[in-house]
Amino acid sequence: MKKIFIILSLVFLVSCTGKTKENSYSNNLSKNPVSSTKSSDDKKNKKNKKNNKLEYAYDYMDGYKRDKSLYVDRMLGDYPSDVNSNKDMAYEKEELKNLDYNKNLFISMYNIRIPNRALVFSNDDSYVIDFPESDDYEISIKIDKLFKDGDYSENELKEKLLEFSSKNTMDKAKDGKNITQPVVNLYSDYKNAAYSIIEDNKFSYTNMYVATPANIINFEIIENKEKSDDSSFIMSDLLSTSYPESEDVPIVSKSFKDYGDKINLYATKKINMGNFSFKIPADMENTQKSDLLTVFEKQVSGKTINQVIVSKIKKEENMTIKDAFNKSQGTSIPPSYITSMGKITEEKINDKTFLRSKARIYTEQFSLEGEKVVFEEGDYFVSMILTGPLKNTAKTILLNSNIINSLTFK
Repeated sequence: MKKIFIILSLVFLVSCTGKTKENSYSNNLSKNPVSSTKSSDDKKNKKNKKNNKLEYAYDYMDGYKRDKSLYVDRMLGDYPSDVNSNKDMAYEKEELKNLDYNKNLFISMYNIRIPNRALVFSNDDSYVIDFPESDDYEISIKIDKLFKDGDYSENELKEKLLEFSSKNTMDKAKDGKNITQPVVNLYSDYKNAAYSIIEDNKFSYTNMYVATPANIINFEIIENKEKSDDSSFIMSDLLSTSYPESEDVPIVSKSFKDYGDKINLYATKKINMGNFSFKIPADMENTQKSDLLTVFEKQVSGKTINQVIVSKIKKEENMTIKDAFNKSQGTSIPPSYITSMGKITEEKINDKTFLRSKARIYTEQFSLEGEKVVFEEGDYFVSMILTGPLKNTAKTILLNSNIINSLTFK
C-alpha cells in the first residue's frame, strides 16, 4: 500500500506541473510574443513571497535555454543609469527610460550593451533578451541576423541597410499587424542604423536594424503596450552605447540632476533666421553659427541643460520632407549622437506642415531629451532639435512648445 501511495503521489505532482506550464505560457515564442498569462493564484503567490527573486518567462518556453555565449567580459566604458531599485527585483516602471546597461554582448562584429537584469536565451541560432517578469511591463528583445555573416561586404551592408530593413519590415507586418512607423534612417559618421514600428491590438514591435561589419542585425523590442510604452527609450539607449568592432567605444554622460528651478520657460528673445524666426529664453546663448548649423545653449556651472539645434538641409531633386527628416539624423555635431525616437507625427503649426518626434542627444558631457521638428522653408528643409535635462522632461516639453509656437514665416 505504501508503494502504491508513493506512485500515485508522483503521478499527481507530475500532472499538476505539466498543466501549470501548459496554462502559463505559449508554446512557440518565435511566432507569438511572451504574454504574462499566469493564473491569478500564481500572481498572488508571487506578490506574497517574502524572498525577492527574478523570474523570466523564457525559462518556461519550449526549446529555449539561458545562454551566455554572446557575453563578453570587457567593459565597454561606463554607462550611467537612473536605476535605484533592488537588483534582485524586477525594474520599477519609471526606470525603463534609463536602465543600467552593464552587460556586454558581441555579435557579428558588433558590440551592444543590455540591461543588467536582462538575460539572453537561445533556441538553436535564435536569441532573445528577456526582461524580468513584472506586473508593470512585459518586454523582450528578439535578435535576428538577416544574412549569414560575410554574405555582403561592410560597404554593401551600409548601402543596402534601408532596402533590407524596409523589406524585412514589410515581411513582419502580417497576421493582423500594422506598420505604424515606416523605416527611419539613423545614419551617423560611425554607425548605420534604422528603425520601424509595427503594432497589433496588444503589442508594439520596435524593430532596430544595425549594419555591422559582417551583417545586418534586427533587434526587435516586443512590448505589451497595455502595460507600458518605453520601447523608444530602450532603442535609443541601445543605439547610443553600441558600436561596430572597428570603431572606438562611445563615451556617454548622463545626468539625473534636477535643474527644474534653472529652466526658463519664457521664450522672449527673437531669433531671425532669414525667411523664418522664432523666440527662445533670454538666457540661452548662441554657441555655434554657420550657414547650415546654428546652436543655442543654456549652461549652469559649465553643464549644458538646454539646447536648440537648427540645421538647414539643402533641397535635392525629388526630396520630400520625410527624406529630410531621415537625412538630419545621426552626428550633426561631432561627437554627439542624435536619435529620433518612437512615432513621427505630421501636424500643422501656423499653417505649415511639420514632422515631429521625440529625440535624445548623447555626448561625453551630457545627455538631453526633447523633440525634433522638420519643416520646409524656401530652398531648404529646416530641422530643429530642442532638448533639456532628463530629470525635467515635463518642463522641457512646455519650453519646446513655447519655442515652436513662436515660429513665424515671411
